[in-house]
Amino acid sequence: MNMSKFIISVTYEHQDETSLESGEPYERGYEIEGQEVDEDELKAIANEYGVNAASSTVIGQFTWFNSSSPREDREYFEKGIEKFFSLHIKKGDVLHAARILNIKG
Repeated sequence: MNMSKFIISVTYEHQDETSLESGEPYERGYEIEGQEVDEDELKAIANEYGVNAASSTVIGQFTWFNSSSPREDREYFEKGIEKFFSLHIKKGDVLHAARILNIKG
């Protein structure tokens, strides 16, 4: 079976109480930038970053996928820092990626 390949990036936004009040993230950047992955790697990365939702109700070329809940790690419990992640398909079929990830718009 021939697996599809994708070029992806994963971005993050970290928010604390002060940044939540101001409406701007405490910190943002890239976890992964421009990495080629196959379908299995795409699923593993989405799982690792808690990606479970689409950015739009209509999935298309400009849709990205994101985590809908913050990562519950040490910083979350000790400092109140909420970390959210977005998975961007830079090259590849976004609709096919949504099916692989079992994400509906």
